[in-house]
Amino acid sequence: MSTHHNKAELKVELKRVEPSFEGFVLQMAKPNQKRKAREIVGRLLGAGWQVEGFGDAATDFEVTKSEPTKKAVNRKNALTVGRAWKMTYRLRAEPGVAYAEPMFTVPVNAPPEFRFEGEDMSGEARPRARDEFAARRLPAKTSIFGTRTLPESDDPAWSIREVKVSDAWRRFFAGRVPGAGVVIGHPDTGYSEHPEIVTRLLPKKGYDFVKEDGDPKDDLDSGLLLFPGHGTGTSSVIVSPELAQGDYGSINGKPIAVWGVAPGAKLIPVRVSRSVVLDVPWAGGGVLNLAKAIEHAADKGAHVVSISMGTGFPNTRLLKAVQYAQRRGVIVLAAAGNYVGYVVFPAAYEDVIAVAASNARRQTWKHSSRGSAVDVTAPGESVWCAGVQGAGRFVVGRGSGTSFAVATVAGIAALWLAHHGRDTLIARYGVEKIPVIFNQILRDNCDAVPGWDAGFGRGLVNAEKVLSASLPSVNSPLPLATPFLREFPAVSSGGTAIFVHLFENVLRGTQNRGASADAARTSAELQTRLADLLMTSEVALPARLREVGQELAFHFAADPDLYQQFAAALASGKTRRSGSRMATDEASVSLSEDVGAVRASLLAKSTSEALKARLAITLP
Repeated sequence: MSTHHNKAELKVELKRVEPSFEGFVLQMAKPNQKRKAREIVGRLLGAGWQVEGFGDAATDFEVTKSEPTKKAVNRKNALTVGRAWKMTYRLRAEPGVAYAEPMFTVPVNAPPEFRFEGEDMSGEARPRARDEFAARRLPAKTSIFGTRTLPESDDPAWSIREVKVSDAWRRFFAGRVPGAGVVIGHPDTGYSEHPEIVTRLLPKKGYDFVKEDGDPKDDLDSGLLLFPGHGTGTSSVIVSPELAQGDYGSINGKPIAVWGVAPGAKLIPVRVSRSVVLDVPWAGGGVLNLAKAIEHAADKGAHVVSISMGTGFPNTRLLKAVQYAQRRGVIVLAAAGNYVGYVVFPAAYEDVIAVAASNARRQTWKHSSRGSAVDVTAPGESVWCAGVQGAGRFVVGRGSGTSFAVATVAGIAALWLAHHGRDTLIARYGVEKIPVIFNQILRDNCDAVPGWDAGFGRGLVNAEKVLSASLPSVNSPLPLATPFLREFPAVSSGGTAIFVHLFENVLRGTQNRGASADAARTSAELQTRLADLLMTSEVALPARLREVGQELAFHFAADPDLYQQFAAALASGKTRRSGSRMATDEASVSLSEDVGAVRASLLAKSTSEALKARLAITLP
């Protein structure tokens, strides 16, 4: 497929990227109930479904449609959206079932104001034509994706200097290679034999969940919303050796090179998809692949997992994979997302370190996702990285996206582990506490940047401060090992938390503001609109949301037009109450019409009978 698409073509193609149903997550009330789980599934869903346990608990099962091949692309859309939710409610009602949830991969649909400014909504700068760069050298002022770069980023080492990595090297790694002894799991598009990464890889420990074989090499397929070489680029930011490993030309008299944050670390490549937009049907991957990739990395001895992809809606299978890794002491980090009005998953989970992006001007990147779920920020615009143009044309250039920001922080995690010694940390605290201790130290030692809003976490990461920070005393209260305490976070329950998350920036009045608004006031505004939508009172709203809130939130996340429709109703309500002279009763009628239009759109969609009933109920 050609890689050259204009904006109109891209918009048409993006309309095709709809949520993909991959199966169900089923949690039994008692352990070791696989036979009973199979009986329930067979009775309710019919023949042709596989029930397989996963994770540490003997109560958890994934239910997927049997196919001649197990590849994710062939499992998708085994049920319509509405029927998948209907069967979820029936599974939840079964005696012996503690919980059930549909497994959907939800595309990260961007609001209109976040789209098509020379780059695409997946978060990485996209090519005008990938094959226009046939040589090993690129125009110095152009990124590897064909877009313009910031002149302040001309120094190939700018990003590691910006977060004090080079200072940390000098101070803590004299005479040894930074990051040595640390292993990083890397779920992405696979690896290439680019000289900037090939000596740092552990491909025999990797896996390809697209082709389901032991070779996670990127096949470098080109096409719409495919990202050949993405895994090469992000891995180079983490582990590329010091100094250039090839002749990539020079800029301002300096050799072009990639400066990996932890050049002594090793990396396990795990191929999840051909795209970082997980839901692209022709990319061969989804949330289930990502969950299995995280578990695979943990099982193969990874100490850190760096995730440069995500989905638009919480997914219990994905959350449990993160918790599986963290129980083994794995530090899990994920990109906050790009061109999206909220932080994507798994980054949005409290257990995961969510990383937003900044640039060489010490400003926040305008296309970075932002919100209260962000923990820290790191360089993500015009970051020097390795790339692949065509089959085997290895290049070095600049790319933009929170993918590169999270790769930077993953490298800092490797430096922290190498500096203190992971075995020493385990002996002192226990393996399960390593992720939460690092998370706390990382956030406590960021640089607050004047002018940044609270949607970018604690600020810009500072590697030197992180490594110089004192470790907590074993005699003082330690951070809680949250994977053992919180099986289902509030954002996954279908209550108001997920709606606050999805519409956080809308409620604050603008996509470019942080947490300056009154949280209580904005939450009350949201609850009022949700109660209007579900035709109930605000007092009864929590009960309604426990019934169908998860499905309702899913439709907002999955349909950008519906999302914008409800966002407009929220904004309209704020405007009319705060500044309009419209009479109260007239304003109420108008607001009711706004919410009514959202209700009509939902009723026209493939929803469950349960949600349709709640949308149609009238107050007594």
